[in-house]
Order: sequence, then C-alpha cells, then structure tokens
Amino acid sequence: MADPGKKEKVEAQPLKDKEIIADINENESFISKLCRLKSSITVEPILAGLIIPSMLARLAIQNLNLDKTCRVKLNFNESICDALIDKRGNLTEYEGDIQKIISNIESWKSVIQTSIPTLLVIFMGAWSDRTGNRKVCILMPIFGEFMVCVSNLLSTFFFNEIGVEVTMFFEAIFPAVTGGWVMVYLGVFSYISDITDEESRTFRVGLVNLCMTAGVPIGTALSGILLKLLGYYGIFIISGLIYMMTFSYGFFYLKSNTKPRADKDEKVNIVSRTVLW
Repeated sequence: MADPGKKEKVEAQPLKDKEIIADINENESFISKLCRLKSSITVEPILAGLIIPSMLARLAIQNLNLDKTCRVKLNFNESICDALIDKRGNLTEYEGDIQKIISNIESWKSVIQTSIPTLLVIFMGAWSDRTGNRKVCILMPIFGEFMVCVSNLLSTFFFNEIGVEVTMFFEAIFPAVTGGWVMVYLGVFSYISDITDEESRTFRVGLVNLCMTAGVPIGTALSGILLKLLGYYGIFIISGLIYMMTFSYGFFYLKSNTKPRADKDEKVNIVSRTVLW
C-alpha cells in the first residue's frame, strides 16, 4: 500500500518546477523586451543630442550678441552693459539702441536661415530618395551647429576684434549651408519611415516627437544656471562636446542606406546603360 505522505511530496514537486519555469520565462521575456527596445532605438538620441545643446546655448548666444553690441559696437561703459545683461535698473534708452542694431541684423540673418535651407532641402530630398541615404541629411545639420559653437568660442576669445555683425553672420551661415532644422526633420522622419513597418511606425514617430518635446525644457532649464556658473566658454564647450558625441553616434550607428530598393534600382540602371551602350 502506497504511503499518502510520499504521494503528496511527489505531486508537489512538479508544481514547483512549473513555477520555476514560469519565472524563467518571465525573466526571459523581460530581457527580450529590453533587447528589443534597445535595438529599436536609432535616431531618437540624435534628436535629444541636437535639441538639448541648442536650447542650452540659446541664452548664451543672445547674451553674447547683446554684450558685443553694448561694449564693442556702441562703446557703452561697463556699468551700463552689466546692468543690461543682468536686467537691472531702468535703462530703456540704452536698451532701445541695442535692440535696434540687433533687430536690423536679425532681419537679414533670418533671410539666410530660411532661404538657403529651403533650396538645399529640395535637392537633398531628391538625392536622398534616389540613393536611400538619410544619414547625410541627419548628420549635416549637427556639424553646422557644432561649427556655430566653434565660431562663438572664437568670437568670445576675440571679443573686441570680432564685431556683432560677423558673430551673427556665422551663427546664421553654418546652420543654413548644412540644412538646419528643416534638413534634420527631413532625414529623421524619412529614416523612421524606411526602417519601420506599418504596425510600429506610429509608435516610433511618437517616440521621436517625445524626444524633441522633452529636449526643449531640459536645455532651457539648464541654460541660465550653467551660463552663470561657467560663462560663455563653458556653455559653448559643453554644447560643442554634445554635438560631437551626437555626430559620432550617428556616424557609427546609423545605416547609410535604409532603402533596399535604391541599390536594386542603381543596379538595374547600370545594367540598362551597359546594354544600351
């Protein structure tokens, strides 16, 4: 006759095995989800690495242009310029003179920043569709923003030698000739549409927009604090380093060709030209 206590022990063992197997499956599914999430991240860090330093440097750029106009262009004394930068006192007359000069420069600066990228995007968009290369469209504006940091560092170092007009010209020309934000949006959303299927595309586009939206308040919140602590040099060096890391990530991680059809079309064109020749 079988021992009932022994039978209970034998039956309890498979239940424990099932629990262990279930725990292993849950751990594996969690790890696989993390791996899938990591593999699905492509252009999102690039947008964060472009927007955060841009917002970070915006206040420093505004103050640098104001500082140069006050001290170099108009030759106001130190107390007036310091009060205007710190927004102390009632100096509306001096502030009006400075804003008049800056607004005149901003008028032709905005023309450069909008006209050149508009023309460039037309040709780059057609080239990108033909070759399937979205990577260039994404990396070019990052390089342009990095060059703005370099030019502002030089403008800060040669503070009295480089005028506000030259400083603001370089702030406009480098992003303009590399496409600016228009080129970034073109490259990023084209890249996402190429590498995703219909089921995950909406989620990935939403994730990209989340990175764009989250980067603005982060950079804006840190800009004033870091400017007081580190000054112009610190802000432009930090922004430049972030741009360099973002550019390196995109250069080594992003695919150069995200449209398989582009290679096939090129091969067909080469074969057809050879046959016709």
